[in-house]
Amino acid sequence: MLIGFAVCHGIDVHGVMPWLRWMQDASDPVARAVYFSVEFVTSLDRRTRLERNAGSVYAARNPHFGESILKIGQTRLSPLDRIDQLSNSTAIYERFELVYFIHIAHRQDAEAMVHNMLQP
Repeated sequence: MLIGFAVCHGIDVHGVMPWLRWMQDASDPVARAVYFSVEFVTSLDRRTRLERNAGSVYAARNPHFGESILKIGQTRLSPLDRIDQLSNSTAIYERFELVYFIHIAHRQDAEAMVHNMLQP
């Protein structure tokens, strides 16, 4: 029930876990049962393991830096949100433009591969 509450309200299940830690040491048998049932259900959830590395690899450009310079990066956020983050930096004079992105299972490995391929 606590997991369902967390998921329905957009709370990361692992963010709920610190609240439950007191239940592990509680003398109340019901609190201990809730804690261990949540631990068990969480251990069965493979999504967090599988999605940990998922995200996007993107190419962006900024007209201020010239046409031939691309920023290659990776993010767990939406690529458009990442472009907003980059563009809101105080050191950037013009807004970045998203050129291309791909959603991929292993974003960090894919970004490294793109950087290796683009090296002279």
